[in-house]
Amino acid sequence: MYRRLSVLFLFLFALLPLAPAQPPPQELARPASQEAEAVVREVNQFYVEYWRAWEERDVDRVAAALAADFVGMLYQPSGGVAEFDKPAEVAGIRQFFQVIAGQDVAWRRRLLGVVPRTKTEAVATLRSDFSLGGVGGEIELSLEVLRKQPDGRWVLARKYTEKIPF
Repeated sequence: MYRRLSVLFLFLFALLPLAPAQPPPQELARPASQEAEAVVREVNQFYVEYWRAWEERDVDRVAAALAADFVGMLYQPSGGVAEFDKPAEVAGIRQFFQVIAGQDVAWRRRLLGVVPRTKTEAVATLRSDFSLGGVGGEIELSLEVLRKQPDGRWVLARKYTEKIPF
């Protein structure tokens, strides 16, 4: 009996090299494409410039970073969900900059991830902490959709945000 099993195993091991190799699972074998890497780099650069405009409180540059058809949704525990378009967003930013003028403010922003959908669209997740004079502020978590314009500029097309004061 032992001898028959040994012969059978030797026969199977002799055939093993003739069996086609199985490819590794797709998730492990697929590297990021150069196109996707370029999108991530470009979106990262968009946020560097966008956040610089915020730091400088430049409403015009912030507005230029929003798509003409921009749509935003904001959820706050105390107020529910509000939807707004580009003119309403720009007006809100302008008012915010007026309120904080001359005050000690601090932002801490983190781009948590960028997922390219195509070579002209990406989804980003962000966390922003805002503090006003060290006496309070808010934490903002956002899911944002960015779109590359025909002129090569990236703009913010859609934004869903949840804010929590602290």
